[in-house]
Amino acid sequence: MTKKGKLLLGIVAAALVVVSILMIIELRHEYSSDVNAVITVQDGIADPNTLQTALTVSETGTYQVHADWWMDEMPGFLTGLIVSDESGNTVFSTTGAKLLEDSAPMELQSGKYLFRFELLPTLDSYRTYMTENFPGEEIGEIDENIFRNGTWEMRYEISIGECADGVNLVLLVGVIVLTMLIVAFAVVAFKKEDAPAKDYDERQIAAQGMGYRYGFFTMIAYYMVLMVCNTFEFDFHVETNILIFLGIILGAGVTVTTMIVKDAYFKLNENQKGWTIYFVLFALANLILGGLRILSGGAVVDGVLTFTGSANFLCGVLLTYLSIVILAKTVKDRKEE
Repeated sequence: MTKKGKLLLGIVAAALVVVSILMIIELRHEYSSDVNAVITVQDGIADPNTLQTALTVSETGTYQVHADWWMDEMPGFLTGLIVSDESGNTVFSTTGAKLLEDSAPMELQSGKYLFRFELLPTLDSYRTYMTENFPGEEIGEIDENIFRNGTWEMRYEISIGECADGVNLVLLVGVIVLTMLIVAFAVVAFKKEDAPAKDYDERQIAAQGMGYRYGFFTMIAYYMVLMVCNTFEFDFHVETNILIFLGIILGAGVTVTTMIVKDAYFKLNENQKGWTIYFVLFALANLILGGLRILSGGAVVDGVLTFTGSANFLCGVLLTYLSIVILAKTVKDRKEE
């Protein structure tokens, strides 16, 4: 086996080890559900006024309850959540108009847990709810201006997940290492084994500098337009993170396009065909993930395009565009030969 083959085999083996570790970590017990509802408040009455669902924990252990009904617009009512076990004992409770919260780790027995949502459209209903369910506890101050008439599409995401110290950090490190291994595999696989080691020449370096300048000024122009739009309070119905991310995508797109057109993106000893395939595969992967997110309804929440629901699709669009540029440049070069 050649040196290049041994190196590729080692990278694949390392990637398999990382994937195996991530799969083992992800085998933690987690139980989740979503409750979707259109809530209408009119003259202090919420319709519907209660929602509920249940989750069944299969094994006794240490768990955290996760509750998420965060949204950009503040709804005109409060939601009180009480989680109780089969005996009716409360294991977790929280209240908020929009909320993202995790409980403290707790020991839960196997069995069914009821999630009951009380929709509280007035200050009096909130006080009554607190008095009936939590007698003796101090009732927090609430701004009465929160309560108002209207209709809101609510999505309550709840879960019970098994606790594991340091799991999130291990997952993050694992994903980073796996990404580095994938990039290393591509660099080794697409390098011509018998080609002399050559870096970018002076012409390519100059063209790269031109690409960076074009990309930089494109981002500046974009953010200036964005500032003007923000000054006049234009509503794009998208999260702020998307508008920021679009500037990065535009800058990257202009920079890489300039380098490709000027023959300054690939080194002389790199396999351009292999990198093109790599671009296409990553574009397809991101488009598929983004499409699935859109079809699941997670891309648009309350009429607003979310960053987490659209980031993959936007990356897929950028990579698809760059793949087309590479292919077009390749066809042009072949015609000129």
